[in-house]
Amino acid sequence: MENFPGLVVCSGKIGVEARRRELRQSDAKAIVDATHPFATEISGQLIGLAREFGIPYVRYERPESRSRPTAIYCRDMEEAAAEAVGKGTRIFLATGTKDLSTFVKHTLATERQWFVRVAPDPASLERALRFGIPRAHLCAMQGPFSKEFNETLWRSWDIDCVVTKDSGEAGGFQAKADAAQAMGATLIVVERPRMDYPVVARDFQTIIKYLDTCLQSQSVAL
Repeated sequence: MENFPGLVVCSGKIGVEARRRELRQSDAKAIVDATHPFATEISGQLIGLAREFGIPYVRYERPESRSRPTAIYCRDMEEAAAEAVGKGTRIFLATGTKDLSTFVKHTLATERQWFVRVAPDPASLERALRFGIPRAHLCAMQGPFSKEFNETLWRSWDIDCVVTKDSGEAGGFQAKADAAQAMGATLIVVERPRMDYPVVARDFQTIIKYLDTCLQSQSVAL
């Protein structure tokens, strides 16, 4: 933090009212949305707040993962759950706990063994346990992880099917895909939800140039 004077970091889950208050108090001049590719609700809030405050918005979209010919690509979690119960018996979920119920409440879920990676926080653990995931089937660690780590963990659990999101290389997709291939496990990939972002950049240099242009225009207007 000492290398970034003036930087303020806020963590934890906050709602749109708290975001509105922070934008007002900080007198923000722009919004850079670098949230997770699947955090569409938050992105929608940020787009709306940018319009409300009359400030520029730019979305940083991390590059999508390279397509894997042997993977099964699904449009949403419901489709992924149906594929998982049809292809695997010992299924590893690297999709987080938000959509856990979609998998464990499938009509064939009780005939499968579920293994879940969760964030190392009490709320995520409690959620997984509440849905009936045994403690011995939980990996509560912060990723991303290497191919070797994934493969070692999955072999120890005898995993035959892996479900993950297309979170890009920053989310460790390539390592998960490589580990699943090395084991001969079925890989199911949930595609990113599509959003109509006002402005999208896929590298930080483009974001800097965009903000420079917008802020200079604001200065001229004043």
